Amino acid sequence: GNGIVEMEDVEAVVQNYGVEAHPLGGSNALGHDLSMDFNSTIANFGEYVEMEIKIGNEQQSVDKLYGLAFSIHFDEPLSIKQSSIMVDYVGSVFGEAEENIRLHKVLLSELGRIDFAITRYDHAPLNDVYGKVLTLGFIIEENIETITLESQAYSMNAAFQNVRCVEENGNPIELSIWEGAELSIQGTEPPFPILIEQLPISSTTTERTGHVKYYPNPVKEQLYLKLDKKTRVKTIVVYGPLGDLLLKQDGYDGPIPTMNWRKGVYYLEIWDTKDRRHLLKVIKE
Repeated sequence: GNGIVEMEDVEAVVQNYGVEAHPLGGSNALGHDLSMDFNSTIANFGEYVEMEIKIGNEQQSVDKLYGLAFSIHFDEPLSIKQSSIMVDYVGSVFGEAEENIRLHKVLLSELGRIDFAITRYDHAPLNDVYGKVLTLGFIIEENIETITLESQAYSMNAAFQNVRCVEENGNPIELSIWEGAELSIQGTEPPFPILIEQLPISSTTTERTGHVKYYPNPVKEQLYLKLDKKTRVKTIVVYGPLGDLLLKQDGYDGPIPTMNWRKGVYYLEIWDTKDRRHLLKVIKE
């Protein structure tokens, strides 16, 4: 009634609720195509990538299209920079202007899922349409949990979940949910083994690993460490982007100067007085 297919509006889309297409698994239903595809098969850290969602095809267009809801599940969500997620509708079958399209809930959850629900403000169903629904874009962020000394690259797979497509009266539109999409992410080999028990690294302003906070990140001139009350630094080791040893010092008595560092990714290996190892990833602007 309000012109939007809410994610909780299960009754109106019960036929397709829970339908899931696993990555590279092929179609799992008969009906109009629903597909996704990355704009490239390979991406590097820091690169902006896009994936296009399409419905129907030239041979089988969609009639009475009123609302479409779906989730995209990523098996490597830590590789997606949350703040970089963008959606555009240029060439969308639902229309290109924001005043035409109503989009609900675009947020990467802790489970690695982005939920979408799309319809038009004018409540008018669409006939004889096929093509792009939307383009989803984001920046690839290094996932330090995944990179190991044995592997310098890994794959991120995406798949549809919870697909629901309806006519204006709530009748379901059958969809053929095609295979997911796969993106090969090129890793960089750290200069030393990574401890699995360390917390994952993100690119927020203040980062935490174990009992150590550090900021800012990205850094320009000085890097600050903030320790909890029971933690004392014994040794700090800094490795450059090529794995070269830049600094080794005992203790911590003030900010680490970074103004002479080249742009790139640096690793700090910190040992505390309890012989615990903390691994920090720092980006130099």
